[in-house]
Amino acid sequence: MTPITLNRNICRNLDETTSREWLITNGIGAYASGTIAGMLTRKEHGLLVTRTPESLTPRLLLAKIDEEVVFDQRTYYLGTNEYRDGTLNPSGFVHLETFRLDEGFPVFTYRLGGIDGIMLEKRIWMQSGRNTT
Repeated sequence: MTPITLNRNICRNLDETTSREWLITNGIGAYASGTIAGMLTRKEHGLLVTRTPESLTPRLLLAKIDEEVVFDQRTYYLGTNEYRDGTLNPSGFVHLETFRLDEGFPVFTYRLGGIDGIMLEKRIWMQSGRNTT
């Protein structure tokens, strides 16, 4: 299986990162999904969407987390949100260096602080058989 890896040219392009999506499941009906930019563009997106035996429709338990990192006396926002008037705040995708799927799980690598800065890796994972992300 050829791994999916996207470089910074794609990762730092808002149109590219909002039109590409990832999805992971836990094997019992729950899932997590979103865009590479971290922007929620569908009502089905979320970090923890579950389905119980008595429920016919999925339940969104955790939509997203907008992470922020303080490094070298500066705050870096990793999330991306777009509001009805078209405003982007924050625009964390501009720090996204690469995106890849590692054994099916999304891995985001951010560059913070420029060339002499740090690389930060974020992974999203669901345990099989458990409603956790």
